[in-house]
Amino acid sequence: MPLYCYTCETCGKTQELAFGMKEGHPANTVCLDCGGNAVRDVAADMRSTVHSTGAGWPMLSDAMGVHPDQIPEAREHAARHGIPTDFAPDGRAILRSCDHRKRYGELIGMYDRNGGYGDPQKRS
Repeated sequence: MPLYCYTCETCGKTQELAFGMKEGHPANTVCLDCGGNAVRDVAADMRSTVHSTGAGWPMLSDAMGVHPDQIPEAREHAARHGIPTDFAPDGRAILRSCDHRKRYGELIGMYDRNGGYGDPQKRS
């Protein structure tokens, strides 16, 4: 079910609403928080609401993450190999760019099976 972003004209909050393909999406809707008029925000649809930039960086990776108790050790390991990497409090790796994702993934032995040249590659 597709998600559409709506931004309230009153409070400015952006929210995601799901509408089925058959029913389409309404032009306007009511804000869930303040009751004001929320209008479709196509610019917000084009960027992720999880990330601050439209490109999706920084990216939080569960797969490349560690247990929260291992964050200091993992941070030190990455820095020792010249790829400084931060971690969220829950242990998810914070990947700053496509290049950072590639370098850190290859360092810890992870790869993108369906990726291209710019993604982490499997080592033979």
